[in-house]
Amino acid sequence: MREVIDGARIRFFTAVERAVTGRGRGGTRPADFWPTVAFANFCQGAADGPAGEKTPEMWRRGTAALPTVLEALRPRRMLLFSTAS
Repeated sequence: MREVIDGARIRFFTAVERAVTGRGRGGTRPADFWPTVAFANFCQGAADGPAGEKTPEMWRRGTAALPTVLEALRPRRMLLFSTAS
């Protein structure tokens, strides 16, 4: 995440930033945007690369972890992004 805050453009994180801010390329500095949000992967565990198959166990762990994450962070809003179909 540090590299994204420092300005590395990774397609997924850029898409999230644009979806939230409604601004096109160059509209927001990552260093201004990312410290204002919490980011978490739902699936818990390591997949085989960014497009790696998620196992049923990874989905179960995410389901179990979500209430704890929400209790700890107490977000005012929550957005879900997925590349899974």
